[in-house]
Amino acid sequence: DYPSVVVQVEYAAIPSRRSDIYMEFHTGEKLAIDLHRGSISTAKWDNKHMDYKNADIKDLWFILGQPYERKERNMPFFHQIMLNENLNNTAVFLNPVTELVTLAKNIVYRDIRDSKEHSKVFKREYSLEEIRILPTGKLECDFDLLYMKSREDFMGMFSDQLNEPPQMKFAS
Repeated sequence: DYPSVVVQVEYAAIPSRRSDIYMEFHTGEKLAIDLHRGSISTAKWDNKHMDYKNADIKDLWFILGQPYERKERNMPFFHQIMLNENLNNTAVFLNPVTELVTLAKNIVYRDIRDSKEHSKVFKREYSLEEIRILPTGKLECDFDLLYMKSREDFMGMFSDQLNEPPQMKFAS
């Protein structure tokens, strides 16, 4: 469903940097898609991400599996979300068996008055047909809208409990 796009599998657009899927759009934009089966060090991700950035190639990172599966526990959620800074720190999981994509993002409420922190993970599953990968590496779907609604509801729980607007800091 991507007319006029050149797609290559296991392609090295940059010497010594192979991407699982490489897309070159008719507009000249380039996108590298990396699929990770296990943990990736922060240093390795930083280096590869900077190499892509320096070559004017956007990058999109998928973690193969489901959030919180046993095999994924060796990669802390912090590392999972940092893989996709162009998606506002949203973790993207791909289950190759079910062909479902799960997007997950943390919601954090910090009350300055008592230094308590409350958090939850917001996640939604999509079939591959329900999302569109854009040349920018962003995913087109309703996730951001649903996330914002969930965040408002989550923050509202605390302001309702306190009967006054909370002093809060949002983490993204």
